[in-house]
Amino acid sequence: MSFSFYGQNCTVNAGVDRTICETETLTLDGVLGGAIDSSLWVQTGGPSVIIENPTNAVTTVVGILGGNTYTFMLTAICGDTVDANPQSVSIVVNEIDTAVAGVDIEGCPGAYSLNATPVNPANTDVTGIWSIEGGNSAGISIADPSSPTSGITLSETSIGTTVLRWTIENTTTQCTTFDEIQVTNFGGEPIAIAGNDKTLSQCFTTSTATHLNGSIGGDGTGSQIGEWSFVSGPSVPNIEDVNDAETRVSGLIEGQYVFRWTVHGPCASGKDEVTITVPPATQDITDARIANSNQRYCDPNITTVMLEGNVPTYAGETVQWTQVGGPSLPNGSIVSPNSPTTQVINLNGATNKTYTFEYKIIGGPINPNCHSKTEAKIHFNAPNVSIDVNSGNNILLDQDETNV
Repeated sequence: MSFSFYGQNCTVNAGVDRTICETETLTLDGVLGGAIDSSLWVQTGGPSVIIENPTNAVTTVVGILGGNTYTFMLTAICGDTVDANPQSVSIVVNEIDTAVAGVDIEGCPGAYSLNATPVNPANTDVTGIWSIEGGNSAGISIADPSSPTSGITLSETSIGTTVLRWTIENTTTQCTTFDEIQVTNFGGEPIAIAGNDKTLSQCFTTSTATHLNGSIGGDGTGSQIGEWSFVSGPSVPNIEDVNDAETRVSGLIEGQYVFRWTVHGPCASGKDEVTITVPPATQDITDARIANSNQRYCDPNITTVMLEGNVPTYAGETVQWTQVGGPSLPNGSIVSPNSPTTQVINLNGATNKTYTFEYKIIGGPINPNCHSKTEAKIHFNAPNVSIDVNSGNNILLDQDETNV
């Protein structure tokens, strides 16, 4: 008498049981081993769902509902036609209310009400919260972030769109769902203001420039907008952006200029004028600049550094280096205070500290009241980083090891 025994030459692994939220994607993560001829996922428990690719070891499942437990079995036929031992996995799906933030809001500065889906007060472990996502261009203030119907206020001094998110969370299961709306503030301060009259500096040679400073007039959204216009002056200046409340105007020569800021739209209307006085020109001043204006050192033995400013370009200009921050240095520590390039000595890098130095270019006899300035910083950080790899010992791997 003879006997024949057959053993499978493949294996299946359906994965581990787990819990997910109904807002998550359910993915079956099966693993096949050995010589596989074919495999198949079969649902064995829970309300009916759709297994998108049942013959794949890894596949998504659609149609899950919160508050249910689903079971799936992974089967396979081995290359020798023997069925592999099947394996099952159980997935618990926690429910969470669907968040609906309501409809988008747009309008003039003022008060509005939100209208999101409320949280069932019987569910003490479920909360709702409003949050601002990204920048707050609309200038929104939320009266009660935990109320689905909270009041909000759009600022008179803001203009633009803000994204508001309504999030519902189950604090026990950590399941969340959210929805977003856009809130657009047309802008427009109630009274159009062109800004205060001002007199510019004499530190220019032929023409100069300045920035205007009008009230919020709008950017065209909702037909709310502000516009600059040139009223009078000794020359026709260049207004870079007539709809920008803080636009730059250039080509200004000696004399008085008048600019008008006109605001119109559903939120605000009006106009105002500003006078810009340009005194007689003296001479331009060179813009102060410093090469390598942020120097960092971790060596406590360094006591001397170099500071390098740009060379003045106009006749009669002088320069001056001064210390304006950090531990006080002894007199003479700035070796050449009136040279664009100088050494600084007596620095102490033993502990963390920052020294700050100002570089100033000063006008000559024709414009002694003109100057430009900038700063350089010298940072010292105590060396506190050390590297230790396996205590300095070499590592010998076995032949089949590929990771260390």
